[in-house]
Amino acid sequence: MVIEELERKIFITTDEHSGYFETWADNKRVAVVNWRLHPDKKIEIFGVETHQDYRGIGLMTKLFRYSIDYLKQHVKANSMFLHSCGTNKTAVRLYARNGFKVWKVQKFDNGTCYNMRLKLKGGKTNV
Repeated sequence: MVIEELERKIFITTDEHSGYFETWADNKRVAVVNWRLHPDKKIEIFGVETHQDYRGIGLMTKLFRYSIDYLKQHVKANSMFLHSCGTNKTAVRLYARNGFKVWKVQKFDNGTCYNMRLKLKGGKTNV
């Protein structure tokens, strides 16, 4: 299945406080982006996953960008934030290309975690 075909199959399940964006192929979910709105008007992005057979074709790049654009238009929030494992350089690059900046680095015994945020128009940056 080509990327354009998968793009036409983006499904949105959402209410005013949480939801997810996903795309399916071959009767299985192949990519998903989850989100939830915190009481302080910050959107947390989590559970960003791509099935291993569909990595490296640009699918998550398009789904992530679509998700962020949709949330900017439909959810009233000051900022978005997410966490990424330091060893997942592909994910960190994806988030950075979409405007997320590292605002905190946490060191653990088993690795590093990047806390990243995206300021929204008129929003505050203190996540």
